[in-house]
Amino acid sequence: DLAIRFPVIREVIMKKFCIITNSRKDKDMATAKAAKEYLEGHGCEVIVFDNVDAVTNEYVMVDPKEIPSDFECIMTIGGDGTLLHAVKGLNEIDCVFVGLNKGNMGFLAEISMDDMEALLEWTSVDDVDELIALIDQL
Repeated sequence: DLAIRFPVIREVIMKKFCIITNSRKDKDMATAKAAKEYLEGHGCEVIVFDNVDAVTNEYVMVDPKEIPSDFECIMTIGGDGTLLHAVKGLNEIDCVFVGLNKGNMGFLAEISMDDMEALLEWTSVDDVDELIALIDQL
């Protein structure tokens, strides 16, 4: 159950997100676009980056200067490699890192695509009481 595995979610209300997606796994960035649309529809500010170069198809680092200092969450979409790549390049940013797994196994990017909607709902609520009520429904 997601609430048990990630108890920190009970204490976090976030409104500013950076989504870093691996377009090798997230075809046409469909998952990133859907997450962005959902979060923006709930009053959140969202920026999206692809960590795969469109020309060379090689992985690229997101420049930390491109992420506003007040952003609260970096959400990666791909797998463990995508999450590790983001943490390596952005480790000086003071925020929560969350990995959504588009692959078969995720040891670090442990949140499955089946859990994505619940995660987005929890991270975009307006107050702690509403968040705790959502988690307690599980």
